[in-house]
Parts: sequence; structure tokens; C-alpha cells
Amino acid sequence: MTSKMITIRQEVYDRLNRMKKDKESFSDVISRLLDAQKKDPLQHFGIGKDLPEDELDEFERCITIAREQSRNRQIERHEEQWNGNP
Repeated sequence: MTSKMITIRQEVYDRLNRMKKDKESFSDVISRLLDAQKKDPLQHFGIGKDLPEDELDEFERCITIAREQSRNRQIERHEEQWNGNP
């Protein structure tokens, strides 16, 4: 494996060091951050930032179902009002 030396500012080093997990190298941290850029940036905010991807997928599926159910209830209410049933 080839290695390269890079120079970073002290505050960047400190941030990377705080992000390191057990037994993770700086290369691992940087690689993880670069891989995360390819994914949905919103998953890094709020509750989603620390959830495993499979749990995020399940969370998204539940939201999709809830939105569909809400949409169906709105359609039913609209149809009831249209047919004169308040």
C-alpha cells in the first residue's frame, strides 16, 4: 500500500482526532467521511446522524407509509365533503 504525507492545520487534526473511533486510523476516518459525502447529507443531522443505514432505511419506509396514510385520509375527507357528508 502506498502512503502519502499531507499537511493539515492543527484544528483540522484535532477535529479528525475527535472523530476517530476505536482502533481507527486517520486514513479510515477520512475514508469514512468521503464515503459519507456520497450519501444523503440529511442523514448526518438530527437523529439520523448516528443510526445505522438499515435503521435509516426502515425509518424512511415508515415515513413513506405514514405520508401515504395521511394523504389517503385527506382524500377521504375531501370526498366526504364533496358528497355532502361533513
